[in-house]
Formats: sequence, structure tokens, C-alpha cells
Amino acid sequence: MRNKQAQWSVLKRLMSYLKPYSLLTFLALAFLLATTVVKSIIPLVASHFIDQYLNNLNQLAVTVLLVYYGLYILQTIVQYVGNLLFARVSYSIVRDIRRDAFANMMFPGMSTLQRRAKYFAVMPSLYYQATKKHYNSVRDVRAQIVKWEIRLTDMLVNGAGNDENKKTGITGRSMLTAAKNDPSKFVKYDPTYIYMNGLRTFGMIKGDIDIYHLIFDRSKQVYQQKPKYKASEEGEMSDSEDKSGLIQFIAPCEEVYYFDNGTMLPLELTKKEADYIKGHIVNSIKSMDSMLAYILRNNVAVFPEYDSLGRIWHDMPEDFSEYMKQYRMGQRFSHLAYVVQLRFNHIMAMFNEQKDEADKLQTRIEEVLEQYPSDFTCQAIDDMLFYIHSRVTEHTVITFCRKSVKLIEKRDWEQLDELIVSREKAVKPGRNKLRNPKYKGEERGWPSMLSFRWNEIVYQVINEIREAK
Repeated sequence: MRNKQAQWSVLKRLMSYLKPYSLLTFLALAFLLATTVVKSIIPLVASHFIDQYLNNLNQLAVTVLLVYYGLYILQTIVQYVGNLLFARVSYSIVRDIRRDAFANMMFPGMSTLQRRAKYFAVMPSLYYQATKKHYNSVRDVRAQIVKWEIRLTDMLVNGAGNDENKKTGITGRSMLTAAKNDPSKFVKYDPTYIYMNGLRTFGMIKGDIDIYHLIFDRSKQVYQQKPKYKASEEGEMSDSEDKSGLIQFIAPCEEVYYFDNGTMLPLELTKKEADYIKGHIVNSIKSMDSMLAYILRNNVAVFPEYDSLGRIWHDMPEDFSEYMKQYRMGQRFSHLAYVVQLRFNHIMAMFNEQKDEADKLQTRIEEVLEQYPSDFTCQAIDDMLFYIHSRVTEHTVITFCRKSVKLIEKRDWEQLDELIVSREKAVKPGRNKLRNPKYKGEERGWPSMLSFRWNEIVYQVINEIREAK
């Protein structure tokens, strides 16, 4: 039973990575279906030709024969496009998993799409208030939540006043005017999509069932049952209005919000909101043992830049040693990925005959190697790969990392370039950019080191919690 549960958990995690590529996946499946259909038609056409025209060759027979061979060509094309789309999806998922391996260990529940801690406090209350209404369908539930998300966006925009820097962290701000008149024009990646994983990870939303279905099921049971009061159970929120006797699946913040008629909501956290978010992060089973929880629990000093954190963490207590190891290993992976990306751009620059740009990139590579020499040894990379072996099991990724660091250690740039080129061709068939005339002249921005969500959101959330009034 445990094994099945573990397998199901892994499957759900993998499916979550598939969601951003749902359109590509749909197209890939469509081409796969088309391939199957064409394959099934080909023998029928052949059978028809043999039965009707084998001994009576005429113009129609030639047409049928051309259709027969045309179907083979069509099958090849459709199958190729389908395989190409599947390769693109699989590459994207592997890339995301590889990128998230360290981030999920250190900062679970965080996403680069997230911008403000406020949503972790407000959204559970929004869902909780939604459970008090009666719905006829899941669609009605979603419509109600989107309506309140639009209202919430308006309240946060008003709460930010004239401070444009604050407004940049408000989800759906750019679509607010259009969404007020037509809710269907609200952003695709709404607050529910962006923050739900964090809400579940931190125990603010319980269970893995879609929130809209949860609320709808709640509505059906509430309005079908006779009202009855029930004492709060362990892990539940007690509520005098909760008369259904059902297990509470939402743990809302104690702060009061008015989604139907509210006009303004500051982005800054109140003390209640900060304590609520912090309490859930440090006490949730899925996050309590993470570096994020440790930092909040022990008020650890932090820097805005991930790569600079080691400067202030070298004298940490003994119980921080495992988190320090996570940090060092993550840093090591970031440095390797950074050098490979710089070399990728170097290949592009040389192909575009931009010698000055290529020289700048190579100078930066040498600076990184000089600054972090211990990170670019075979043993160092093997230690890092072993540390995350349960999360990154794709053999080609592991092989590429090992081969890359061997060539970097020897300063064999020519062979490293060939390795990078071949790797890109393997993971992006038909879309590779390196030494591809289709992309000649394309400008590329400078890469940045991986921060595993720290620079994008983690530091922001920690600071907002600490600065709460």
C-alpha cells in the first residue's frame, strides 16, 4: 500500500510539471492519434487496391496507388512532428525537474511565479468564504473565485496607492480593467494557479483534490445535510458557522477580508498575517524540516542574493550543517550551469562573428573558475550529483554534467563546445540554435546564476514576514 501511495505521489508530482505544457502535450497526443489513424487506413487502401485494381490497372487505380504512398509520407511527417512535440515537452519537464531539485529541498512551496507573501494569507480566507455559498456546479465555484480574485486585485492595487514598485507584485494588475467588464479576460495564471502548491505545502489547504471540486462537494453536503454542530477536531479550525460536521479542509487567517465590497487592502502584512504564514511554514509536515522553516524559526540573517549567503552562514550552529550542505551543493550546481550557459553564448557569439562579445564571455568564465575552483572538480560534481540522485535520475543529465566538468577542469574548450552542441541537438531536435543558420545574428542576453527561487520570491517572503506591523 505504501509503495502504491509513493508511486501515486511521484505521478502527481510529474503531472504537475506537465501542466504548463498542456497545449504542447495536447498537440503531441493529437499527432499521435493522427499517426494511429493513418496507420490503420494504409492497409485498408492496400486491400482495396488488391481487390479492385490488381488485374485492372487504370487511371483510378493509379490514383489509389498514389494515395497509398501519400499516406505513407503523411504518416512519416505526422509521426515526426508528434515525436518532436513529445521531445520538446519531455525536455522542458526534465529541465524544470533539474532546476527544481535543490529549490524543492530548500524552499518547498515557493515558485518563481509568486511575488507577494500577502496571497498566502488572503487566499485561504477567500476559499473559506467561498464555502459559505451555494453552488450548482464546479463552474459556478470557479466563477465565484475568479470574481473575488479580480476584486482582490483591485483592492491590492488601491492599497498600493501610487507606489508602482508595489503594484508590480500584484497578479493580474495589467488585466484588471478588462477583467472587471469580462471575467474571462482575467489572467490565465491567476492567484489560485500560482499559489496553490504553496498553500498545500504549508498546510493552509488540506488534501490534493482540486480546490473548486472541494468547495463544490462542500456546498452539496452542507445544503443536503441537516444543520448540526460538531466540536473541532485535531488539526481543524473551529467555526460557529460551520454546521456541516465535515472535516475542515481550509485553515484561514484570523484577519478579516471583504471580498464582496472591499475597496482597499495594503500589500504589507499585518502581524496576524505574518504570524499565520510563519506558523504554517514552520509547522507543516511538508515544510517544517526545510531551510526556509529553519531561517524563519531561528531568525537567521539573510542577503538578497543567493550566491552571497555563504558569507554570513559560515558560523551557524551545528544543527544548520545539513542546510549548509544543501546550500553548498546548490551553489555548486549553479556555478556549473552558469559556466555552461556562458559557453553556450560564447559559441553563439563566435558563430555570429562577435569576437569582442566572445572574449568578454570567456573572461567571465575564467573569473568564475578562479573564484570557485573547488566546485569544478570531478569529485565535487560527483558529490553534488549523488546528493540529488533521488530527484534527478535522468542518465543523460548526469553524464553531461560529468563530461562537462572534466573538460572544464582541463580547459578543453573546443571539446566542451562540441559536447554542448551535441547536447542541444539531442534535447531540442529540429530547434537547436547552436551553429544553426536560421538563428545566425540572434542576440542573447547574459545568463545569470541559478538562485533556486531565492532571488525571485523567498527573500521577499522572509522580509515581508519580518517587517510586518
